[in-house]
Amino acid sequence: QYANMQHFTITNKGAMIVALSLGIDYEEVKIFSKKDIRNIEHTVLIGDFHIGLLKSGYSVLSYTADVHNTVKFKYKLDKVRIEPDGKGELFSHKTNRNFEFMMEMDRGGKSYEQMTERILKYEKYLLSKAYAKEYINFPIIIIVTIGNTRLTKLKDVVEKQKKTNINFLFTTIE
Repeated sequence: QYANMQHFTITNKGAMIVALSLGIDYEEVKIFSKKDIRNIEHTVLIGDFHIGLLKSGYSVLSYTADVHNTVKFKYKLDKVRIEPDGKGELFSHKTNRNFEFMMEMDRGGKSYEQMTERILKYEKYLLSKAYAKEYINFPIIIIVTIGNTRLTKLKDVVEKQKKTNINFLFTTIE
């Protein structure tokens, strides 16, 4: 029941309590130090996104979050690394179709330039055709950010700089 879930705690004692309570191995519980609190916040927001998907009317066919999603590929002479915060496959009851997605969670901690650079790596992923190793069609890229002001600014910056026809979908945590 708990095999596909992620478990977090701040102390070793907390990890032991979680493991004993759930009947799982102690090693399966990730222990954060107090200085890693922002990582916990990020992880919780990614979890909130997953919950939002479940409530959205889509069927979640698959979903992985955070650490299991690194994609490495070559584009021209560059080695590129994308680390989406989530990826998966949804079924739309409205269109009766499946679609795959990759998700980036923006908490506002990066500058617009840094976040845009991160988002535009997906263009290299498309142009390199490396996505074909995992996907039949290029996945939808969902950008989740902290509010409408940041969403509007980030969307404007990305739209001005993008060179392909990728449809980035922007939404807020709210």
